[in-house]
Amino acid sequence: PNLHTINLDRNQLHSLPDYINTAAWLENLTVSCNLLNEISVNFSRLVNLKRLDLHGNNLKTIPAEIWQCPSLNVLNLSSNFLIDFPDPPTSFEALPLALSLGELYLADNRLKTESLYNLSGLTILTILNLSCYEIVDLEENLNSLHKLTEFYVSDNAITSLPDEIDKWTNLRILHLNGNRCMSLSFDLCRNTQLEVLDASGNNLKYNISNYPYDWNWAWNVELKSLNLSDNRRLEIKPDVSRNSSNNV
Repeated sequence: PNLHTINLDRNQLHSLPDYINTAAWLENLTVSCNLLNEISVNFSRLVNLKRLDLHGNNLKTIPAEIWQCPSLNVLNLSSNFLIDFPDPPTSFEALPLALSLGELYLADNRLKTESLYNLSGLTILTILNLSCYEIVDLEENLNSLHKLTEFYVSDNAITSLPDEIDKWTNLRILHLNGNRCMSLSFDLCRNTQLEVLDASGNNLKYNISNYPYDWNWAWNVELKSLNLSDNRRLEIKPDVSRNSSNNV
């Protein structure tokens, strides 16, 4: 049969059935909340596969052949035991996945910080979820992801945002909650499309009037939701210079 969608969620599968490799018309494959230990799929044959959901399994690795999947737009690998994202077999520019993947969900795995480099070639990503790790440093690994609209890095050990975050001009949603940031960079004001910022549960202690070093939410005119709760050191100090000028 020319199946376009296969849903095998919430079963007791340890491996994918062999017929998946022959499903040339398949567009959506979801096998979440099973017991998968490995993925033995010839992704280059699945030329029409657009969405692959494998969250909630026991996967420790993903085969490098995933880079050969030519149409994959959404990949959900959250809540597995992955220690890395597979190395590309050749330069990023020559790989189909680098030209197709728009959404990547990797939350709640065991990725090492150095493995984030393999994500740097996915330059058309619009949504990236890297929540629930012990990531400390995002520098260099993610600077090339300029098309991100949603970025989730909740519950890590991050102390600062990437230097080039101001180049993520399409960013609308940023979840930074549950990290170790002591300040938010002034560069955030250049993310003019930002609508949602969750920076709760950090170590924020900074002066929003300290222009041009610390961020002030007033500069992001599209901002609709701001969460700064559970920052026990946070102080919002008045703009002394402005008050002084008003008294003159």
